[in-house]
Amino acid sequence: AQVTHTDVVAICAPPLTGGPWQGVIFFYWSRSGGLHSVNGANEGFKVKRVSARGDNRDGVACMAFDAGGQLVAGGDSFLRLDPFTGVVHARVPTYSFISSIIWESSYSGGKRSSGYSARGGGG
Repeated sequence: AQVTHTDVVAICAPPLTGGPWQGVIFFYWSRSGGLHSVNGANEGFKVKRVSARGDNRDGVACMAFDAGGQLVAGGDSFLRLDPFTGVVHARVPTYSFISSIIWESSYSGGKRSSGYSARGGGG
């Protein structure tokens, strides 16, 4: 299926450190095709569909690489993805993540902490 500009919902570039990124200059998520990678000019800007899924059942709306170089996506759930296989290594429903933030803030006297919940990761 052809991907159009209205089909792409998220795009991100891999960090300059880490990798190897196998020539990938950016990744994008489309509603109809899931995760894709795009290689640089030396490989003819080759587009590769990474994920087998194409239904966007997770409602992905944004993607980024975290400080550890892991590809994460957010939408109906927070996902940790393998950028070359499309395998979802972790899925946390958004409502669980938000609930843990609300729960923590209600028991910390309204003070903000420097990280987020150990249940959601980070530090």
